[in-house]
Amino acid sequence: MTQNYNTLILAAGSPIFTLPDGSQVSKPEFDIAGEKLIERITSTYRSDNTFLATRDKSIKLSENTNTITSVPIGNTKGALISALIAIRDCDLNLPIFIAPGDALISKKNYDEFCTQSLQSNQDISLIIFDSQNPKYSYVRMLDEKLVEVCEKKVISSKATTGIFYFNTAHLFIECAEWAIMNNIQTNGLFFLAPALNYAVVKGLNPYLFQIDENDYYRFSTHDEAVVSEKRYKNDSQ
Repeated sequence: MTQNYNTLILAAGSPIFTLPDGSQVSKPEFDIAGEKLIERITSTYRSDNTFLATRDKSIKLSENTNTITSVPIGNTKGALISALIAIRDCDLNLPIFIAPGDALISKKNYDEFCTQSLQSNQDISLIIFDSQNPKYSYVRMLDEKLVEVCEKKVISSKATTGIFYFNTAHLFIECAEWAIMNNIQTNGLFFLAPALNYAVVKGLNPYLFQIDENDYYRFSTHDEAVVSEKRYKNDSQ
């Protein structure tokens, strides 16, 4: 891929895991097959123009990360707000990929998603997998067209990974501002996925890139991280 584009990694949630005994450990430094979680995340999703939104100002990245700009983010009303703050200094005319700081897919699948999104001239793309767990966001299709996106509500079998593509950062801002203007919140927070309902309103038809559910590794909580780390390690061997 020779096209220039931006990448935003959203690691602006809580930087700690709380263990059952009440003690706390660093989420960015959680070990994933011999490498820190934050290193796994950035090495999978990074590009030549990467912005890392984080609440943990102590995060230290290893060498070869000179293409990553850390953007300190305070406590906001959700990932959508954090994303708007984090991209204020990026080139808004370039395409942008947005990825979570607490979930992984294989680099092979991610690179293929990037290539297809950039080469297909899609306005919006996202990665989905099969699930019925209400902790995810979901898309509903009708006659191969996107008709609805919901957060933490199972409206179909197609869950989102939290990885999105917009052909310009301007388009993402339009989606985000529409969601905020229409007060589309879940549990008092603004999430990214429901902002894609703007695409439905505008008659756009986002491209859906399907991966196997076993290629999605989530690290939102310590319990999830322990299970996902074991799967990731086994799958990497």
